[in-house]
Amino acid sequence: MDRRKVRASRSAGAALATRLLPFAIIFLAIQFGVRLSLALRVRSEAADSPLDFLTPFLIGTWFDLAVFSMFAVPVVIWWLAAPQNLKGGRLDRYATLTGATLFLVLCLIAAVGEHLFWTEFGTRFNFIAVDYLIYTREVVQNIWQSYPLAKLFGALLAFSGAGIFLARHRLFPITDAAPLAARWIPALAALMAPVVAVSATPTSLAFSRGNSYATELSLNGIWALAHAFFNNEIDYRRFYKTLPQQAAAKRIETLLEEKDGLLAFPGRDP
Repeated sequence: MDRRKVRASRSAGAALATRLLPFAIIFLAIQFGVRLSLALRVRSEAADSPLDFLTPFLIGTWFDLAVFSMFAVPVVIWWLAAPQNLKGGRLDRYATLTGATLFLVLCLIAAVGEHLFWTEFGTRFNFIAVDYLIYTREVVQNIWQSYPLAKLFGALLAFSGAGIFLARHRLFPITDAAPLAARWIPALAALMAPVVAVSATPTSLAFSRGNSYATELSLNGIWALAHAFFNNEIDYRRFYKTLPQQAAAKRIETLLEEKDGLLAFPGRDP
C-alpha cells in the first residue's frame, strides 16, 4: 500500500472516529452515571477499601466499550454506505440527529430500568428481566400500574430531544473527502470490533470473590441481560428463600409419615 493510500485510510479512520465520538460520549457517560449511582447506593457493602471501590469502574469500562462497539455498527454502516455527495448534507444531518435522539432515549430508559430493577432485586438485569421480556403482557400491566410510564417516557423523550437540539452543532456530521476505497479498512475494523471484544471478554471477568455487589457493579446492564438470555440460568438460592438441606429433608420425612410414605434417603438429599 503506497503512502497516498495510507494517508487516505488514516483520514477516513479519523472521519469515522469523529462521527462515532458523540455516540460514544452519550453511552459511556450514562453508563458511568449508572454505575456510580448504583455504587453509592451500596458503597458500604460493595467495597472495603478505595481500591475495591475503583476496581468495578475499571472492569466495567471495558464491558461498556464492548457493548458500545455493537451499538456503533449502524453508524459505521451508514457512514460506509452513504454516497459521498450526501456526507454532511441535510439528509445526513437529519439522520444523525434522529439516531442520536433515539439512542439517548434508549440509554436513558435502560438506565432508569436498571435502577428500578436494582431496587427490586439488588442486581443488574438477569434472567428475571428476560422473563419480563417474554411475558410482556403481564409484566407491562403490572409496571404500568406501579409507575407513571407515560409521563416518564414523555419526560425522557423531551429531555433527549432538547439535549440533542442544543448540542446539534457538535453532532452535525462533517463532510469528509474519504473515497469509498479508503473507507473500507476503518469500517471493517469497526465492524470486527464487536466480534473481537465479545470473544475477548468472558463474563467471569466481572466476578468478585465474596462480594456480589462488586460483581454486579463491574458488569454492564445490557451485557448482563444478553448473557442471561443466551445462558438461560439464574442463581436460584440467591433470589428465592430456601431451607437448609437437613431441614428440608426433615420436613419431607414429616409429610411422608403423615401419609404412610417412606423416604428412600432419610435425613439427606438423594
